[in-house]
Amino acid sequence: MEFEYGIYQGQILNEARHGIARFIGQGFSGQSIHEGEHFNNRLHGYGRKITESYHYVGEWKCHLRHGYGKCVHKDGRVEEGQWESDKFIG
Repeated sequence: MEFEYGIYQGQILNEARHGIARFIGQGFSGQSIHEGEHFNNRLHGYGRKITESYHYVGEWKCHLRHGYGKCVHKDGRVEEGQWESDKFIG
């Protein structure tokens, strides 16, 4: 399914991205790839996101990094542990 801002390959429920899927999108900061569980058009559950500045694998809640995950930044910095509302807390 194509959107104005990207391509979605996966399950749909009530016209929303829902279930296991892959989304390749174009945003303000460049291209990104989201793979994993989606719920009501958002990453939610376990998945990964690859952008030009980082690669994150772990848990998501309402399209934000939330729970346990690992983020490797372009500069080589690694943040692994607990995330809350898209912020690394250790």
